[in-house]
Amino acid sequence: MRIAEEREQSLDAVAAPEQVWVGKPWYAHSSLLTFGVMVLAVALGFAALVVPWQAFLGLGLAALVLAAVVRSTYLGLLVAVWWMYIRPDEFVPGLSRLHMQKLLVLVILAALFMRRSERMPVFKPVAPQTWAILSILGAAALSVVFAVWKGGAFSILDRLVRYSVYYFVAVMLLKTEGRVCGYIWTVVFASALLAFSAIHNYHTGDVVVSGELQRATGANVLFQDPNDLAAAMAMGLPMAYFSIWAARSRSGKLFAAIAVAAMLLGIVFTGSRSGALSVAALFLFTLFVTPRRSLMALVGIVALAVLWFSASPEYKERILSIKQVVSGQSEDPSATIRRMAWDAGRRMFFEHPFIGVGAGNFPNVWATEYTDPGEKPLWKNAHSLYYQLASEQGVVGIAVWGYLVLSIFWSNRKTRKLLCALESRSGPLYFLSYGVDLALLSVLVSGVFVSILYYPFMFTLAAIAAAMDRVVRASVGETGDTSACAVSVVS
Repeated sequence: MRIAEEREQSLDAVAAPEQVWVGKPWYAHSSLLTFGVMVLAVALGFAALVVPWQAFLGLGLAALVLAAVVRSTYLGLLVAVWWMYIRPDEFVPGLSRLHMQKLLVLVILAALFMRRSERMPVFKPVAPQTWAILSILGAAALSVVFAVWKGGAFSILDRLVRYSVYYFVAVMLLKTEGRVCGYIWTVVFASALLAFSAIHNYHTGDVVVSGELQRATGANVLFQDPNDLAAAMAMGLPMAYFSIWAARSRSGKLFAAIAVAAMLLGIVFTGSRSGALSVAALFLFTLFVTPRRSLMALVGIVALAVLWFSASPEYKERILSIKQVVSGQSEDPSATIRRMAWDAGRRMFFEHPFIGVGAGNFPNVWATEYTDPGEKPLWKNAHSLYYQLASEQGVVGIAVWGYLVLSIFWSNRKTRKLLCALESRSGPLYFLSYGVDLALLSVLVSGVFVSILYYPFMFTLAAIAAAMDRVVRASVGETGDTSACAVSVVS
């Protein structure tokens, strides 16, 4: 008996070894910590005498954001993407001088370097969007060499490099279905905030006036123009709609439905013709792929009818003028400037067909080299993604950007085929792949009347498409049988 007790005590000693402190415990340095806190408090107190409290609020927010990035690179990516669309440094004092977008990029890259186990290889397997992004950067760099105004072309290259960093970080970090869905929810949340800001600005009188129509503006410089703001909301609209079907919780479905309603209302308040065209195109194409097609068609028709009949007469007149604008019969000042810009864009392309006049050079070149003698120079953009691309980057730009668009559609189609092989046609990624397709469609439709080539839209959608493809491919393997899959319609 005694031997058994001694043996049991020895086993307990082995199972629970005595803890031994190596060095001094943290509380042994309490006096030093107290002194450091007192010094910091005194320094902040003196600084508060000369620095506004709003600056402290901004600096505190920046510190929290950067701490979150260091803590979790994935969380940092979500914050950076949200920051890219909302830009709180424009309306929170103390943040503007920190250049938070560039600072976030540097911190994310540093955190990613320190946490190598958290990331996936970019080129194993390589996504077609990756080659497209690299080609776009190469074309932009070549554009700097041949640009008429090299400073403007270099500024666009700097912006595209920043968007590309977000793309590559997303491809490395979005390695699970949950992370991909979290990334998409972040974009939907940012788009919803833009919609709520448009509604707020419209009702508070923060508008621009076109004729007799009051048009809502955005919350930041990037989306201050109503047409650009409408394009951003139209991109988020299909992802929010298909998030209703992808969400597993009722609260998620409710938030997505509220976001859809807010974006539709926000697009109406912008008075954007390109936004109205995007909504019409999205409605028609969504009917081909949405679950419960008949019910959703009825709901969509009722919602659009309510929006139309509750809109102002000035809005209806503007939307009904789309046909005259396209045919060149409208006398609207904006339509006249648009026709002049398109004419200048065609001339630029025919005279500089290979690499164009340089990225971001359209306004300067139009005003200085393509304005007839005796006319007032117009420092305006191309009023079209397509004329902007052709005139500024020529055939090379058309090829690389076209490849990016096709690669997104192709990857999403492949993702649905692989998910069909896994019998996951009701899974979140299956629905969201349609959301990304239609979001890209909205960008292409909005681009008919809006110069949004150098906005983050396509880079965001490329990252989602590449990540979904890699996640699903890792699940099904390269040899998954997809021959029996129907991918055109969701049943």
